[in-house]
Amino acid sequence: MKKILVVLLVSLSAMNMSAQESVETTPTLSKYVCVGLSITNTQGASFDTTSYPSLEFGVCKDNVSLGLAVGRGNLRGLGKSTDVISNYYGELRLVPSFDLGMVNGSVILGVGSYYAHNTTFVEYGVGLSKTYGDLTFGVSYSNWDGGDYITPSISIGL
Repeated sequence: MKKILVVLLVSLSAMNMSAQESVETTPTLSKYVCVGLSITNTQGASFDTTSYPSLEFGVCKDNVSLGLAVGRGNLRGLGKSTDVISNYYGELRLVPSFDLGMVNGSVILGVGSYYAHNTTFVEYGVGLSKTYGDLTFGVSYSNWDGGDYITPSISIGL
């Protein structure tokens, strides 16, 4: 039951959405940067091997964002001299969002690949976010590369 509540809470946050409040009648194109940490629950594995950091750059218009995320397959060995490019990935994400009253909901759709690999992965999920000025705090639940992840994130509108 506890896991279901966590998943429900996570699905109320948008991982990579930076909603912009506007009084204009014409939607404008806005830019954002988002940092996130995707965390999975793999029994017997350590936090540093099951957590995936990412940095996303994107644009948002009409409550739809399109972003390019770059990240690393886990935290173990990050910044060490033994780190190699094949530990890193790139992903293109499309994230439509919608108003849920006090928060925004979103749907996450992505496709990507690890550098130096010939494999492609898919990401899909849901999220919730809350915006304060140019900052958006979010959390999402997604299936990414065959695993289930909860991702807290912070976005800044540029």
